[in-house]
Amino acid sequence: MSPRAEHPVSGCPRCALRRGGVAAALAVSLFVGGAGLALAGTPSSPAGPAAATTTTTGESWAAELALDGGDDSGVVLADGGVRLARVTSGRSAEGVLTLAPRRLAAPAAGLDGELTADLPAGTGVDVQARGLDRRGVWGDWLTVRRGSPARFATPTVDVQVRLLLHGAPDGSTTPVVREVWLTALAPAPAPTTRPTTTRTSPSTTTTSTTTTRPTTTRPAPPKPGPPRPERPKPGPPPTTTTTTPPKPAPPTTTTTTPPKPAPPTTTTTTTPPVAVPPPVVRRFRQVVAVATTTTTTTTTTPPTPTTTTATPTTTPATTTTTTAPNTTTTTATTGTTTTTPSTPTGKTLWNGAIATTGLSGFKDTPYNITGSSSVKVVDGPPKAIRFSVPSGSQRAEIEPDVPEFTEGQTRWFRLSYVLPTSFPTDPQGFQLATQWKNDGTGSPPLELRVEKGRFVLGGGFGRPGGSRLFATDIAPVVTGRPVDIVVGITFSADPAKGRVDVWLDGVQKIDDFRPPGGTLYPGLRSYWKVGLYRDTANAGTATADLLAAAMGTSYDAVR
Repeated sequence: MSPRAEHPVSGCPRCALRRGGVAAALAVSLFVGGAGLALAGTPSSPAGPAAATTTTTGESWAAELALDGGDDSGVVLADGGVRLARVTSGRSAEGVLTLAPRRLAAPAAGLDGELTADLPAGTGVDVQARGLDRRGVWGDWLTVRRGSPARFATPTVDVQVRLLLHGAPDGSTTPVVREVWLTALAPAPAPTTRPTTTRTSPSTTTTSTTTTRPTTTRPAPPKPGPPRPERPKPGPPPTTTTTTPPKPAPPTTTTTTPPKPAPPTTTTTTTPPVAVPPPVVRRFRQVVAVATTTTTTTTTTPPTPTTTTATPTTTPATTTTTTAPNTTTTTATTGTTTTTPSTPTGKTLWNGAIATTGLSGFKDTPYNITGSSSVKVVDGPPKAIRFSVPSGSQRAEIEPDVPEFTEGQTRWFRLSYVLPTSFPTDPQGFQLATQWKNDGTGSPPLELRVEKGRFVLGGGFGRPGGSRLFATDIAPVVTGRPVDIVVGITFSADPAKGRVDVWLDGVQKIDDFRPPGGTLYPGLRSYWKVGLYRDTANAGTATADLLAAAMGTSYDAVR
């Protein structure tokens, strides 16, 4: 997920450009800039023809512009974008931001994309990509130039991107990168040369054997048919070929299967159903359901056997009459059964046990805490995990120590938060309290946001192949006291199967919601992140205390 600035684009709470001044935001092809210079000694893509217009593209995603340290140098994340850390008058500054590697759903032959950036006169941004080969070795950095995507030596599923920022020669200004949208290029299709199948008829093939020298045979021109790929230009003279008489074709074997005997004639007469109003069933409440069962008895009298098959039906009574030669059997038995289902309890799969173990139930992921943000345990009472994100910082998140989520799984999640009365409930740009994040970078399929004074369920912007952005209201934000949130998710990339239920303080707010892009991205898994993640354009410090967290297979299992 990339940071955004103010002025959101209609329909996308995280898509925005900062306007004003001479640094107008530009959305252009990768490798842009007023100066258009690359860092000295940086390898670029080898020269070659521009990509064909028929190049097949794969998945697309928005790069997550996060500073994780390590290979990053001379850049900061501030005011909704990545910029040079120091601008000194009279000296040109440069910086490098290396993004986290991404594993693709399918091999890619290269990368292309678009960049959104503020580019004052004399500044520039160089975007480079590289791939991991089969030996596990990263290739050279290849510059993505306008009209010429980076193309890897061999197709790969592991790619990485870095940004090289160049300040103005006089040191007066810096570029600001707002967003990088990347697209994987599918490998070129296999050569179109198709194997030629030659059928030789013995009656039309004649081989000369009057000399001891090999006979040169040229095939007859093929019959007209569908167009074939253009052949290469003629090369050296044809090679002399010795023709061997073809082997006789194998004999044709025909197997005839006798038809199956016709099934016996069965006549079924069903009495009209008695109208019974269906029971109303509500989730998690004990309901007495009246079910009518039908029992069918079959009596067979020799000499002719008769078989009656009863098909389940919802009618309260069924009479089946089966007629066969010399035998007539009529049976009808009706019974009524009353069933009282027990309330499902499910199974607790993980409990954060924050009150007794603090952070021990969570993974050690320091890269989820950026800038001056912090995550720490406070004694309370009650004991809690406190997330703090000050002005200009972006994230303070942790990951529960649970497995990733896959197609078809149903999981229930519980979070008990305390948001102080000073919490910014109407932020600029995005502000997340938890997310079910896809593998790799980009916006998640599901997230819980705090915006415009409301809790909001949203996601889907980063779906491979095209955005399926959505947002649905949950309830007004609760501050100054604990709020208990339970979310039930059936994970699926199929919008018809993926569903979400949300409960707030024991009251159901969303029932059987089906996100337009599903609850998983195709071919990817998701994992759970808890804490605060917000746009760096927000001023002031946002703080939230997590009192409890749990995951299970039912609502009752996490309560």
